[in-house]
Formats: sequence, structure tokens, C-alpha cells
Amino acid sequence: MATVTSNYNLVKPGEEEFYNVEIFNVNADTIDTQLKAREDALAAHQEDYATKSIEWDAKETPSGAQTKANAAESNANNYTNQEVSDLAGAGRTIETVKQNADKINNLQMEVNNHLADYTLQVPYAGVTTGAENTYAIAIPAIAALTTGMAVSVKINVDSTGASTLNWNGKGAKGIKKSNGTDVTNLKANGIYTLRYDGANFILQGEGGSGNASASDLLSGKTASTDAGDIVGTMPNKVGSETIITPSTTDQVIPQGYYGGVIGDGKVLGDPDLIASNILTGKSIFNVIGTLDKKGSLGPYLNSSALANGVISFVDGEGIWANGGTDSGIARLYNSAGTLINTVTFTPSSYMNVVFVSKDRMLWSNSRYDDFYVTDKNGTILSHLTGINHEDSVMHTATDRIYVETYDGNYHVKVLNSAGTQFGSTLNLGSSCKWISVMTEGALYKQYNSTQSLAFVNSSGGYYGPITYGILHNVLK
Repeated sequence: MATVTSNYNLVKPGEEEFYNVEIFNVNADTIDTQLKAREDALAAHQEDYATKSIEWDAKETPSGAQTKANAAESNANNYTNQEVSDLAGAGRTIETVKQNADKINNLQMEVNNHLADYTLQVPYAGVTTGAENTYAIAIPAIAALTTGMAVSVKINVDSTGASTLNWNGKGAKGIKKSNGTDVTNLKANGIYTLRYDGANFILQGEGGSGNASASDLLSGKTASTDAGDIVGTMPNKVGSETIITPSTTDQVIPQGYYGGVIGDGKVLGDPDLIASNILTGKSIFNVIGTLDKKGSLGPYLNSSALANGVISFVDGEGIWANGGTDSGIARLYNSAGTLINTVTFTPSSYMNVVFVSKDRMLWSNSRYDDFYVTDKNGTILSHLTGINHEDSVMHTATDRIYVETYDGNYHVKVLNSAGTQFGSTLNLGSSCKWISVMTEGALYKQYNSTQSLAFVNSSGGYYGPITYGILHNVLK
């Protein structure tokens, strides 16, 4: 705790107190006043001494007067030295007191200069004025804005975008982050420290930043962003075992974070999702089907169209027939036996349609051993020659033509539309009739003593004579 001296009440700070320039100034003023008073008194005393000396000289003898003068001078010196001692302390002179006073004045000037240097000090300017985004402060007064100057302010209203600060009328300067981007989230009653970089005020001690929102952060977690502190709302689906079963419509995946393992969630799979289980022309989850559709032939069984040289039944279209002639005309009949379409193909004489599928037609020249593959309009897609054929069928999805040939003996060949043969030529020994063609191959009836069934696969492999059990194993 502070105490005072006994003579002049100079304040003596306690050990626990810090330097206080105001107390120092009061003590210095007291010393200066008392010292001046002592100097004035000394001067008066010396002047009085001179006057008295004249009087004494008139009254005393020279030697007596000198003795008295010496005594007076000694007393005056003792008095002055005591006064100086009282002010300056033991062993000090008036010169050291003056030197100390000069040092005190110099120190005061340094303190004042230091306090006025806002590159070293950060003054608090109080509450800003102005509207949102355009803030101003009047104090402390400054001569000019210089690089490095700093100030703390209390914002009066929330900012809504890029903001400026005008200090003591020296012009509005942008408020930026250290990375140069605008500060857009100043909050009312928030205290901010800014430092001028020569062009803008740079926000000091910047907190968290970023553009995340609550939905971007896991539920219960916290973060600091440009908009302030947020608490996450994103559901945590780790370990939730969320299951999505495919259906005929799109399904929304439940919102949340998944760790990427089966225990968090999954879309169900099915081993039966394979091409051979999907109809030809259909696609399920990008698996393109190869299964031939078995059409409904029932309505056609009593149709008069059956008397027109039937060659193929195409589901969704009807019965294709050649009219029993080699006129190069394919005819399409509905279940009532009404002709609904014709396709004419006559690149040469004696042309006969021998097979029709969903998107292809197979034509043969019964005199010159030619094969033509066309689209459903009769446009040629490929031309095969040199095949002495009897009966043929085609599977367009696998590009296979199953041909019965005759060169004195009956054979079966498997070709594609380019004429490439698959497997070896099969020797039948008797003629045959194709019964069904499918992805896996073609089934035919062999006209021999047992009238047996046989099967040739798409690679030219032969199975026969065949039973239902063998056929099931071949096709499964």
C-alpha cells in the first residue's frame, strides 16, 4: 500500500504497486515547487547578508565584521545544504536533483510518444457509428493512416456483406481477412482488433472459417465457420444396417453419413440377375437379357393362315408364311388369318423366305445355294454362297444360322451371318426338321427309324438322341 513522506507528503508506492506516471508527475511537481522556494529564500538571504554587511562594516571593525560575515556565510551554506539534503537525499547535490528532473521529463515525453504510436499500442476506440457494412470511429484522433496502425472497436450493428471502417475521417478502408477475402460476418457488440496494411484493415486473431452448414456436420459435432459456431445435424448411419431392396421405381437413400461397410447399409443383390433370366430386348439394372420370349401361339392354331406355308411365328407380330412358293414374298398374317403385311425380296429368281425373327429375315435361293440375311424391310445385311441347304433357322441375338445341308448325305452346320462355321459338320444320316431355336442352340427332329429329337448348341456341339432329362441339363 502507498505511503507518504513526512515533510512534503511525496507518495511512496508500495512494493506490490506498479509504476504510475500520474503519481510520479505529482511528486516531481512537489519537488520542483519546494526546490524553487528554497532557491528564492537562499537568494533573499544572500541579498540580506550583503545589506547587513554594509551596516556591519560601518559599525564593526574590519576584522570583527569579517568574523561575522564568515559566520553568516557558514550558516547560510549549512541552511542551503540541509534544504537540498531534505529534497535530494543523503549525498546528493542540487545538480543531481536537476539531472533527475530532466530525466523525469524525458521519460514522460517517451511515455507520451509511446502511447501515441498506434503501431505499438492498440487503442480502444469504443463503439462504431454508421450503418451495417459502413463503420466509422472518431477517436483516437490521428494525423494520417500509416501502415501498421492498429485499433480495437466494438461493432454497433451486424454486417451483411463486405465492410469498411473510416478512422477519424481518413477515408473508408476495407475490412479483410489475412488471406485477402472480405470479412462479412461482423456481429453487433463484438469487439474486433484491426491493423492497417497500407490499403485495408486486416482482422487480427481471426477465429474459425469455412462455409459448412449444420447439415454438413455429423449430428452432435460442433465447428466454427464464417457464420459462427454450428452444431451438426447430419444423421450418423454408421452401424445402422440400412437396406435398400431394388424395385420398379427409384428410391431415395436415407440422408446421413455411411462408413462404406456392409454393416452401415447396402443395396441387396440377387444371383439370379443374369442375362439368361431376362427377356431378349429387356434390360434390368444394365443387364441386357438374352432369354427368348415364348410367344402365345394358341389364338393362331385354328387360323386359316396355317394353310399359307407357315415358316415362323413372331410374338407380337403374327405368323409369317411364304405361300408355298419361291416368289420372293414373305407374308404376315394375324390370328384371324388376315394378311396384314408383305415383304418382297427378289435379288435373283427362285428366292424363298425360310425364317423370320423379331428383327431379321433369312432368305434362300433354292436353285443356286445362296443365303441372304435382311432386316424386316428386305434390306440386305449379309450374303452367304455355296451352301447346298435343305432347311434353316436363325437366332439373331447370338447371330447363329442352323442349316441342314445335303450333298448325298444329310448334315447340320452352325454358321454366323458372315459365313463363319462353329464346330464341325454333323453327319445326320437322315433328314431333319428344325423345331425350336433359342440362345443356347436349336432343337430338331430327325427323320430316322426312331424319330428322335436332337440338339445342337451355338458352338456346334451335338446332343442326341435326346430325352427330356438330357435337354434339361443342356439348357439349364
